Amino acid sequence: MPLLVMSVLPLVLLAVTQTASGWLAYISSFNALCACGDLLFAGMVLVQIPPGAILRNQGWKTYWQPR
Repeated sequence: MPLLVMSVLPLVLLAVTQTASGWLAYISSFNALCACGDLLFAGMVLVQIPPGAILRNQGWKTYWQPR
Protein backbone atom coordinates (compact mmCIF):
# COMPACT_ATOMS: atom_id res chain seq x y z
CA MET A 1 0.00 0.00 0.00
CA PRO A 2 2.80 2.52 0.69
CA LEU A 3 4.10 1.99 -2.86
CA LEU A 4 0.66 2.80 -4.23
CA VAL A 5 0.12 5.87 -2.05
CA MET A 6 3.61 7.36 -2.31
CA SER A 7 4.53 6.44 -5.90
CA VAL A 8 1.52 5.76 -8.09
CA LEU A 9 -1.16 8.01 -6.60
CA PRO A 10 0.79 11.31 -6.97
CA LEU A 11 1.56 10.49 -10.62
CA VAL A 12 -2.11 9.67 -11.29
CA LEU A 13 -3.20 12.91 -9.61
CA LEU A 14 -0.73 14.89 -11.71
CA ALA A 15 -2.09 13.26 -14.86
CA VAL A 16 -5.75 13.78 -13.91
CA THR A 17 -5.31 17.43 -12.94
CA GLN A 18 -2.93 17.99 -15.88
CA THR A 19 -0.45 19.69 -13.57
CA ALA A 20 3.26 19.77 -14.34
CA SER A 21 5.27 19.28 -11.15
CA GLY A 22 8.73 18.01 -11.94
CA TRP A 23 9.86 17.60 -8.34
CA LEU A 24 6.77 15.56 -7.37
CA ALA A 25 7.16 13.34 -10.43
CA TYR A 26 10.87 12.88 -9.60
CA ILE A 27 10.21 12.03 -5.94
CA SER A 28 7.42 9.58 -6.84
CA SER A 29 9.55 7.88 -9.49
CA PHE A 30 12.56 7.69 -7.16
CA ASN A 31 10.41 6.11 -4.44
CA ALA A 32 9.14 3.50 -6.90
CA LEU A 33 12.70 2.74 -7.97
CA CYS A 34 13.83 2.27 -4.35
CA ALA A 35 10.81 0.07 -3.58
CA CYS A 36 11.86 -2.39 -6.31
CA GLY A 37 14.30 -4.05 -3.89
CA ASP A 38 11.58 -4.58 -1.30
CA LEU A 39 9.23 -6.09 -3.88
CA LEU A 40 11.99 -8.34 -5.22
CA PHE A 41 12.86 -9.59 -1.72
CA ALA A 42 9.20 -10.24 -0.90
CA GLY A 43 8.82 -12.22 -4.13
CA MET A 44 11.94 -14.25 -3.37
CA VAL A 45 10.61 -15.09 0.09
CA LEU A 46 7.25 -16.19 -1.32
CA VAL A 47 8.85 -18.42 -3.97
CA GLN A 48 11.76 -19.98 -2.06
CA ILE A 49 10.38 -20.62 1.41
CA PRO A 50 7.87 -23.48 1.81
CA PRO A 51 4.44 -22.79 3.26
CA GLY A 52 4.29 -23.16 7.03
CA ALA A 53 7.99 -22.48 7.54
CA ILE A 54 9.17 -20.27 10.38
CA LEU A 55 11.37 -17.28 9.51
CA ARG A 56 14.12 -16.09 11.84
CA ASN A 57 16.33 -13.01 11.50
CA GLN A 58 19.77 -12.59 13.07
CA GLY A 59 21.12 -9.20 12.11
CA TRP A 60 21.13 -8.98 8.32
CA LYS A 61 20.70 -12.73 7.82
CA THR A 62 17.35 -14.48 7.49
CA TYR A 63 16.88 -18.19 8.13
CA TRP A 64 13.87 -20.46 7.83
CA GLN A 65 13.05 -23.84 9.27
CA PRO A 66 10.22 -26.17 8.31
CA ARG A 67 7.52 -27.00 10.80
